[in-house]
Amino acid sequence: KIKKLGIKLNYVINPTVWDNKVYTSLGKIEFLKNLERLKKYGVNVITINNTLLLNDKDIRNSLSEMEIKNSVNNLITSLSQVIFLVEELKITHIFLGRDINRDQDEIKKISKYAKARGVTLYALANEFCLNKCSYKLFCDSIISQSYKEEVSDCNKLSDKRKTLGCGDSWLLSSYLKCGVIYPKQISELSKYIDVFKISGRMVKLDNLRLTLDAYLKGEDMLLTN
Repeated sequence: KIKKLGIKLNYVINPTVWDNKVYTSLGKIEFLKNLERLKKYGVNVITINNTLLLNDKDIRNSLSEMEIKNSVNNLITSLSQVIFLVEELKITHIFLGRDINRDQDEIKKISKYAKARGVTLYALANEFCLNKCSYKLFCDSIISQSYKEEVSDCNKLSDKRKTLGCGDSWLLSSYLKCGVIYPKQISELSKYIDVFKISGRMVKLDNLRLTLDAYLKGEDMLLTN
């Protein structure tokens, strides 16, 4: 059904999918089998944050028929990092880090390089994490494993965020602290960024509808997250 609608099926490969045994011979074989299984399921886009795995020839050959995209959590915020992904890892779909959203000078340099090489650029529009947050890596790790009962049960992220001073999408002050892209900025940034992702994980459908409506209409409002 997805193929008929022209919708791509994206599979995220993060530490919930692999562990350190992937670097062993047996672990690698298991990983490759899983990739082949994904192809049968119709997956045609892979989002992966592990650059070591992308350097493996066998894994790259297995992914040759898929569109490969790095994770936003790779924190790609400079032209030099983009060049590495393109020229060393041969990635042509690049997700930029959140902290670059307000740095139009760097975005323009990256865009010029990307357009000349047919590289597609992605940006996360509406996540309210603080710029250059020292806790971000660990927060993402907890979220990525939140399906595990022992993790979700002992880590009340909403409460922890309040103590860390994390952004709240209902407060105007959050817009100054975070790299959120305003809906009215989309038309200008779309000259340089090809795809904008809307954060919708663990968001109520009504709130997600309001957020999508704001971005589609290009109307600034107190965005939901």
